[in-house]
Amino acid sequence: MKPIKLTLKGFAGIASGQGKNEVVVDLESLVPSDAVTVALYGPNGAGKTTVMDNLHPYRLMPSHASKPTPGSFSIYEHIVDGEGSKELIWEHLGIRYMSTLRFRATAKTKKTEAYLFVVAADGSTSPWKDPKTGAESDGKTDTYDKAIETILGKPEVFFNAQFSAQGRAPIGSMSATEVKQLIAEMIGASKSAELSTKANDVVKLLKPRQAMKQEELAKLKAGMFNEEVLSARMVQDTADLEGCRKAQEGSKEAITGLLARIAALKGSQEQRQAVLLQHQALDREVEAFESDCKSARDAMATEKSGAESQTRKALVDAEQRKLTSTNLVSSLADEVSRLQALVDTEVKVSEAKADLANFLAQVKLHQQVVDEATPKVLALEEVQHSIASISAKLATAKNDGEHLAEALAQAQQTAALLLEVPCQGTDMSGMCKLLAQSNEAAGKVPAITIRLDDARKSYGELRGQGRAMQERLQSLRDAKEKSEAAKTAISNLNVRITKAQAVADTERLVNEARSTLAGAKVRLQEALNDQAQAFQAHNDLKSQLQEVDATFAAKRDELEKALTAKRERLQAMRNALPHLGNAEDESELARQLETAQNTLKKLESEAVLLQQSIATTVANLEVLTKQREQVALVEREIEAVASEISKWVLLAKALGTNGIIAMSIDDAGPDISRIANELLEDCYGGRFSLSLLTQQQTQAGITKEDFIVQVEDNHRGETKTLERTSGGEKVWINECLVRAIALFMAQVADTRSQTLFSDESDGALDPKRKREFMAMKRAVIERGGYEREYLITHTPELLEMCDAVIDVTKL
Repeated sequence: MKPIKLTLKGFAGIASGQGKNEVVVDLESLVPSDAVTVALYGPNGAGKTTVMDNLHPYRLMPSHASKPTPGSFSIYEHIVDGEGSKELIWEHLGIRYMSTLRFRATAKTKKTEAYLFVVAADGSTSPWKDPKTGAESDGKTDTYDKAIETILGKPEVFFNAQFSAQGRAPIGSMSATEVKQLIAEMIGASKSAELSTKANDVVKLLKPRQAMKQEELAKLKAGMFNEEVLSARMVQDTADLEGCRKAQEGSKEAITGLLARIAALKGSQEQRQAVLLQHQALDREVEAFESDCKSARDAMATEKSGAESQTRKALVDAEQRKLTSTNLVSSLADEVSRLQALVDTEVKVSEAKADLANFLAQVKLHQQVVDEATPKVLALEEVQHSIASISAKLATAKNDGEHLAEALAQAQQTAALLLEVPCQGTDMSGMCKLLAQSNEAAGKVPAITIRLDDARKSYGELRGQGRAMQERLQSLRDAKEKSEAAKTAISNLNVRITKAQAVADTERLVNEARSTLAGAKVRLQEALNDQAQAFQAHNDLKSQLQEVDATFAAKRDELEKALTAKRERLQAMRNALPHLGNAEDESELARQLETAQNTLKKLESEAVLLQQSIATTVANLEVLTKQREQVALVEREIEAVASEISKWVLLAKALGTNGIIAMSIDDAGPDISRIANELLEDCYGGRFSLSLLTQQQTQAGITKEDFIVQVEDNHRGETKTLERTSGGEKVWINECLVRAIALFMAQVADTRSQTLFSDESDGALDPKRKREFMAMKRAVIERGGYEREYLITHTPELLEMCDAVIDVTKL
């Protein structure tokens, strides 16, 4: 990947550092084509990192992202006024692309449009198309991210191997899993991971079938007959059938004996017939008496019902009158209370009318304050805008003054050499380059001094304007505060006016209540009188019903006494009749015969049921044999699916992180270590060498996956981890390791970059190491076949060593 031209609009890092809304970085015109190392230069806060963070097409700024992925970064925190854009023209493998990203944020929504175009030789553009699916870049962020990854690879790899951002976590501090994922992406092991995922998908498809078959097996086993239970049932049913047949024989013998005894009793039936007729006649007389008793009671009940009917009807009417009068009294009492309450509010209505006039007068006074302050409030925003403009101009003037002062000091220092040059006034003065530079610098001093004085004068005038504007701003803020206080007072008064108006509006209701209150009280008294009469009538009717009940209770007692006397006489006549003799014995024999016959029928039914149960058990034993065959078939199917699953699981593990990928990563470790050590040898004198440990043994003797950067100090004879090295050593060694990963990736990866990027990674190094640091950068570029590295540094020595320098303040 090689950046060509970058255009940023609305980025906070540029706006705050340079007071600009837009910046254009045309690298083809700013940088010579043969420049290998290019530095971004400018004071702190000038926007160097903002430019560097956007010299790539990925949708994030790595110096501000918690992780090197678009999902861990929000662009809206780095744009001003809710709107911004980024356009990057870049090249990769001879194809030129244009990334166009637009950002817009409102109070409720945030929207990003991201397009990727292919730039033709004639400058025309067309949307990028996925070579596999043919899908075009459509402005959606996920489509754009997929397109960039298809061309340049995963952002995790790019920002760990090609792009060294501020605050980036060193390789040595990454977890073993993170490093394994990074190297896997570099060496293309992700394809193996995809195959592992597909194998796992096959396992996921097979497991439901396995579960279905296991569920089927469970249902089959749950529905199987129990052979022990069936055998026990067969033995029990056979024994019960034998006992049932013996009981049938006993019942038949008992029935034969009972029939013989009943036949013997038939001869005495004629003697008992005459006595039976007398009993039957008396029974008929008793039945007639009981009928007469019922008729007498019914007649008395009918008579009582007739006597009560009219009184009960009148009682219902009285209850209705009582309820109606009570409801009327309650309604009229409520009306009188309501009217009286309205009349009692007459004083509050008068007070509300007086308050209303007072509140309206206060609102008028406060509104005058608001009207007088309105022009000043409107002028406040204009003054604030002027102050912001003056502040931006002050920053520019200060920056220009500092550059002029630095240039004047440099010119004065060079001109001062006129007094020290030994060839001054000799024949060699025309050939001395140092004397020529001193003369040239002396000639520039007056012009630079004038420009510096003008800049200081302009700066002073701007400061004076700023102070005047600040004083006016304070007076306008006071006017705005008074206006806001008056508006608050008006709002509070409006609430009180609304309440007072609501009370004053009830005046008509109060007058109407006063005029109707007396009539309502009269109607209430009339209703109370009617209610008392209704209650009295109701009580009188209840007393009449009680008298009817008492009268008929006495008549009922007399009737029951007469009926009791006749019932006792009939019972005496029954007692005097002769006894029927052995009729009860014959009845008992008949009952016993019926019981024996029923028992025999029951035993016959039980025998049939037992025979049916035995036949069912035999059939169930045959079904059990078929069930066992079906269970064996399903178990064989489950075993076949389980075997298939185990094969796919083994394949997924072999192709996964701890299989082929782990072996590939272990193979990559020595190569990365070798490249890093070669860089250390070339640029640091061979003092340090490092090795990568991808496994370690725990105290329990178990080997586990790990990632440890172990550094050997050959001068001191020490071996330690990268984390235990000094600040400068850590920067140096980590940078060598990162660049070694970049070189390794350039050798083995399918996707490679033409450009490297680094942002102020030399701060902890001493001057000598910084020069060696730059030498290491050139060695990496040469070894990896890179074309260029863009870097940010504040070190003058490193700036002098760069092939080109871009001053971001002049963009």
